[in-house]
Amino acid sequence: VDLTTLVTMSRASPDSFVEENVLHRLVTNLLNEQNTKKSDKDTKLDVLNILANVAAGSKSSVAEVRTALQGVNEWFDEYMAKEELTPGQEPEMYKAMVLLLARCWEYKIKTEDVLELTQGNRKIALCTVVGLLEDGETYSTELRQRQKPGLGKMGQWEHELVCHKYEKPLLLQICRLLRGFTHPGTYFESSTEELALYSVEKFSQEMDTLLEITMRSTLVEKLSMALYD
Repeated sequence: VDLTTLVTMSRASPDSFVEENVLHRLVTNLLNEQNTKKSDKDTKLDVLNILANVAAGSKSSVAEVRTALQGVNEWFDEYMAKEELTPGQEPEMYKAMVLLLARCWEYKIKTEDVLELTQGNRKIALCTVVGLLEDGETYSTELRQRQKPGLGKMGQWEHELVCHKYEKPLLLQICRLLRGFTHPGTYFESSTEELALYSVEKFSQEMDTLLEITMRSTLVEKLSMALYD
């Protein structure tokens, strides 16, 4: 199912999607749909983008999105986790979900929430947040009229790629999520028994992996640029 037009509409007029249970039907019929012929990964990403766009609207729109999210079933959580485990690919669904949750909860989600979303996988969680920062913007395909209809000629339309920069509160939210990866509580529980059982070697390997992601992505430079802009 191609939802390109709906994605564009949700950005231009988010409040119009709160009528007639549109969001609920998108979640029920497409996001929770297990048949990939009816709803594949791209369709589900479009649904998440529509929800995120609507959540950038009025307070009533945000409330409708939060209500619609209550209809997301456990199957979709497992589907999302399975899709994002493919090595070498961007965690697009997790990025879309973090964007959506941030807008729904007034840019106050925590690093622990992202870790819960990624089922405790810190590498994927960090890649998700870094990926959002690297994007710094979202893209949508919009229909633009190239030529108006006239005498002896037809109107012409074309698809155009449009860039939309992230709002400042979202960039600050991403920065806070990244800061959470520097906090000991992200890696250790308060239980002394768990600390004793935690392998030093395992911890060192995980730190090396997270530092490699940080260095490869030139994260400090990108944080500085995002806050400067």
